[in-house]
Amino acid sequence: PSGGFAGDLTATVSQTGDDNTSGVSQTATADSFAGNARDLRAEVDQSGIGNSSDVTQDASDAFLASGFNAVATVNQSGNDNSSDISQTLSPGALDGLNDLVSDVIQSVDGNDSSVTQTGEDATTLVEQSGNNNGSIVAQNGDGENPNNLVDIFQDGDDNTSFAGQTGTANTTTVNQLGNGNFSDVGQSGEDN
Repeated sequence: PSGGFAGDLTATVSQTGDDNTSGVSQTATADSFAGNARDLRAEVDQSGIGNSSDVTQDASDAFLASGFNAVATVNQSGNDNSSDISQTLSPGALDGLNDLVSDVIQSVDGNDSSVTQTGEDATTLVEQSGNNNGSIVAQNGDGENPNNLVDIFQDGDDNTSFAGQTGTANTTTVNQLGNGNFSDVGQSGEDN
């Protein structure tokens, strides 16, 4: 019915053991959200060795009201785990009041994280503890006030971090503890 609320789209995944795979795909459309502010929320918790997580949140075809959030949280403990997050917000929703949030926490050795965000007010936090971890973050800011933020914390040796941001007023912070770390940050636009 007109003016009704469809509610948030929420996915929660919890896996224990080795070689597990999690795939979460969430799509917001104009029909499902009816122009009202709604959230896409995904939470993945994996414990073990060789687990993989893939989260896709797509609101590119929906005109969303102010206050919309796409939130993805991935927590992985164990060796050789991988996380891939992709978040896209509709250009019509880019009024500075809609948020994209990714939070990746990986502990122990050899983990990989990849985050891609397209839209305003995007925030990525990557926290990796252990040796030989790798992080890639790409933020593509659209609209008048992208205000994107990347915060990467790596504790351990031989970590690698790549962060790329386009738009205005973007901020990247990288903290690396240990020897042999490498960080590459690229920003294009103004007031970065």
